[in-house]
Amino acid sequence: MQEYLTQVTQIKYLTLHVLELSVRLVAPSEVEFSAGQYMQFKVGDNIFRSYSIAAPPLGENQSLTFCIKLEPKGAGSDYVRTLRVGSDLLMRGPAGNFTVAEPSQPIFFMAVGVGVAPFAAIIPDLLSRGYREKSRLLFGVRSEENVFYYDKFNRLAQQYENFKFVPVMSRPQSHWPGETGYVTTYVEVSYQLFKDHIFYICGNKEMVLDSRQILLKQGHDPNKIKLEIFTP
Repeated sequence: MQEYLTQVTQIKYLTLHVLELSVRLVAPSEVEFSAGQYMQFKVGDNIFRSYSIAAPPLGENQSLTFCIKLEPKGAGSDYVRTLRVGSDLLMRGPAGNFTVAEPSQPIFFMAVGVGVAPFAAIIPDLLSRGYREKSRLLFGVRSEENVFYYDKFNRLAQQYENFKFVPVMSRPQSHWPGETGYVTTYVEVSYQLFKDHIFYICGNKEMVLDSRQILLKQGHDPNKIKLEIFTP
């Protein structure tokens, strides 16, 4: 994979433990990638951690954005905590096949937590390229303090009639007017409405594998289930 020297241009905390990191490319000064791919940060001697690119490709890609969860322990999180605006960051890539080419069927996106990062690139890219089939993002977080990117996806839903954003909270702390519970339960109960969809699922290992099992039990075509597991 190609190595890139980058420089941190912005660090924005979206929640207490989730931050958005933006970098500009220094050498080489541009990168070609497909929405849904990831880059690998060098976080130590021969130690790399993978992070999905969380913004769509736009012409000459001279900058990249990532959505990162800071875990209590871990080489990646410990390294990201040391970064400041102006810090140099070495990365390599892009890599990954969790991408959408030219779909002719409706798509159901499922994510929990920072598993939504690749969809922050895939969905606006797909819609801006003239995708006309129905699409839906089911995005689960625990409670109000874990909310991020809602404004981003709500704006897309207002702009494109064929895209619907469905936020879900598993443990709301106050009166939450939206969906509650787990994304897996939502899909299990509502599957018949979306049986003709291609499913793209990203999140922690348990959620991703449980979702896949639910779909397979319903008789869903395994070739229409695309998975990406978030690893801290």
